[in-house]
Amino acid sequence: MNPLQKFFQFIRKLIGSKVTKTQKTTIIKLNKTLSSNKITQRVSSPDVQIKQVEQITNTTTEFPTSVITVGSSEIPYLPPGIVIDACIFCMMEDFPEIKEYVASMISKLKNQPIYVPDIIKKEYRRKKCPKNYGEMIRSSSLHPNKYTGKPRNFNHTLADWFESSGVTIYFVEAEKSSKVRKSAKKCLTELKEFGLHKPDHMYLGFARITKSVVMTLDCKMIRSAKKGKVKTIDFREFLDEVMSPEKSPMTRLEEDRQYYATIKASEQVQFLRQLKKKHAKTIESYGNRNSAINSRKKR
Repeated sequence: MNPLQKFFQFIRKLIGSKVTKTQKTTIIKLNKTLSSNKITQRVSSPDVQIKQVEQITNTTTEFPTSVITVGSSEIPYLPPGIVIDACIFCMMEDFPEIKEYVASMISKLKNQPIYVPDIIKKEYRRKKCPKNYGEMIRSSSLHPNKYTGKPRNFNHTLADWFESSGVTIYFVEAEKSSKVRKSAKKCLTELKEFGLHKPDHMYLGFARITKSVVMTLDCKMIRSAKKGKVKTIDFREFLDEVMSPEKSPMTRLEEDRQYYATIKASEQVQFLRQLKKKHAKTIESYGNRNSAINSRKKR
């Protein structure tokens, strides 16, 4: 090796050691920030990369840069916030008109951090959206997953959440956290008799660690959380308040299900045909002033 090659080798080693030192220093600063409950929305240092959720597939929508992934090691340092469960995500996807009220929702929640656990993404696998509103009416509120429409798209819905709210959303790697799994297992042991089951126990386990509130539509989770001293928000009741004097799409859906169950089979067919005729995209337009429910009430 000639003197010139030795010189370049020395320079490369010197630069490499400085980069490593900078990385360690920045990571320590980030941990201190998290522990003081001041989570940064973005880290501008080129030496540290906060992992972003993977590229959206089968859609042209890209993830907003402010959707931050929180690693499992940082979970104990998170401040209390709002934990969203899978059923809330489904409603955001099935009823896009909810987006119009997200700003009001965030304001009512006093701009607390919004946590989206990775459990939701796992629950989204192999699930489909409702083919149309009629399929939603015919399904049971307790078993809403047997739909036949397009595949659910977790990434797209996450992007919609951010675009609607304009606040930073945290995608939390809860499944990788041994502390969350331990807390979830304890919740399942204590609360199984009240209806808690997998994977819902993970939401409560994460909420217990961070002293957060779980937002859900699941009555069993609400009952279990109450027994386990974990605060919850019933999303349907919450959205009814936000949208007042209008009713939330979930309330209207439940009213339609009850009405559908009380009429004759021939009337059921006619009712569904009216919905299909009035709305080319039934789910998207459901809840406006020209909806089938308002038409039905006039009859």
